[in-house]
Parts: sequence; structure tokens; C-alpha cells
Amino acid sequence: MFRMVKSRSLLMRCMYAVSIRGFAKATIAQPRHSTTGNMMNAWVTSEFGAPMVKTTMRIPEVSNTKQLLLKVKAASVNPIDTIMRDGYGRTIISLCKQIENQSLAPLSFLPFIGGRDCSAVVEYVGQGVSKFKRGDEVMAVIGPTYAGSHAEYVLARECWCAPKPANISHIEAAALPYVSCTAWTALVSVSCI
Repeated sequence: MFRMVKSRSLLMRCMYAVSIRGFAKATIAQPRHSTTGNMMNAWVTSEFGAPMVKTTMRIPEVSNTKQLLLKVKAASVNPIDTIMRDGYGRTIISLCKQIENQSLAPLSFLPFIGGRDCSAVVEYVGQGVSKFKRGDEVMAVIGPTYAGSHAEYVLARECWCAPKPANISHIEAAALPYVSCTAWTALVSVSCI
């Protein structure tokens, strides 16, 4: 099982830049790869504003050659997780999902799994992944159109992951990615420091 920790504000180099083109489709379906069982536990809400409920669901399927399936060891809780659960960003995220899926119909933001960052072990890599292999310890930022890291498994793009430093725990590593990107954006992109 995974542990959830509250993020602390730490400054480090941002691991990725958000771009609509960088997002890939995350599906919850029967895996095409070997995992320990096909089911996982996740904290899910099926209605905006409703509490998160521990649910058993299928392990996400790697559907893009640049995706990794991560086994979550620790996940942080950020303010964005709670406001997204209440529906924040649902219109733009639905639009991004439509673009990714080349769909004219609106795509649902629900069910929602929170968690925008985590520390994990690589379980499976897509064919186009070159920087990581099965068993590598990583820390990752999870894009907003993806199911989040408040689950036992999560999908991430290769460019959203960085090697976890060996001298910190999974709990410490889970507190770094999202707040680091926020700090980097504030200092470099906005303040031009």
C-alpha cells in the first residue's frame, strides 16, 4: 500500500514543462503486460464535491510508447488535489482530453483520482521509453488529464519522471515534484529570475 504525505515547499529544478501536446491518454482497462494481479486500490470520487472513497479498480494500461506504469510507494496531497475534486479545471481538462482522443464529444473528468506527484518504482515501460527500466526508483509529476497518484499504480509519461535520489526516502521524494515545478514557474517563468 502507499502512504500519503503533505507536500513541503522545497525549491529545485523543475522536471517538466506542461504542454497540451505532452499529455497522453490514460485508460483504465485490462493490462497488456504482466503485473501482480489486475486490480488495484485507489481513492476515487465519482461526483464533484463528494468525498474520496477507497475503490478497487483495474490497473491502468500503458497505451502510449512513452508511458510508464509506476507502482506508487508514496504520494503527496497538494491543495490542487482538493480543488480539482470539487471540479476546478474540469472544462479545460475535458477539452484537453477531447484533443488527445480526437473526439468531438465532451469527455468526463470523472471518476477522479487525485494526486499530482509521487515517488514510485517502475513496473512497466512503453516501447519508446529509453531513460528508465523496470525496477528503477523515480519521482514523478502526473499530468492533470491522467488519473492521479492516490492509487497503487499510476501512468506517467517518461518526461514527467526523474530518478529518485538514493539518499532520500520515498516519502521525502513524493513531496518534491509538484511544489518544485510550482516554485520554478513562479521564479523563472513569471518573475524572470
